[in-house]
Amino acid sequence: MPKNTGHNCAQCSKITATQAREKNCWDDDRCPDRRSYHRNKAATAIRRKEQRQNAAINQEVGSATEPTEPIVPNVYAAELCLWVNRSNNTIHAIGARLYCGSVLTDRIQAIHCLGLTEAQLKQTGRNILSALSAQHDGIALAKFRVIKEFDSTLCPLTDCRDY
Repeated sequence: MPKNTGHNCAQCSKITATQAREKNCWDDDRCPDRRSYHRNKAATAIRRKEQRQNAAINQEVGSATEPTEPIVPNVYAAELCLWVNRSNNTIHAIGARLYCGSVLTDRIQAIHCLGLTEAQLKQTGRNILSALSAQHDGIALAKFRVIKEFDSTLCPLTDCRDY
């Protein structure tokens, strides 16, 4: 059974590569792969789940009907992007992306949210989902499928030097 990578590797995956290389625990052989694993594990889990579901559907259908063209449904997935200040563990900015399959169809630009309470942050997330649903012919988005966290130093907004 493999050894657990630990909490430190998960935290290290959320900072920039140059910051990670400056840490005492950095190992050139293992750390790049571990950082990649932790950054992509949520998306990998979703992809595996969809593959298992598709395999189960294909087994139920069987070989009785052979479709001439593969049918690819338009599945919408919302991704929440959070920029987190690691020093005081607060959310610095929030943004979102909307995918149809693997194609990026829409993006909500990051907005600063320092000073917002937890209830206000949750309401902002719900407002983002409803805005994305309304912009795309009323598609039903109940929750974010993936939540990605980034370090606040990677904030895409240009006026965030004061925070």
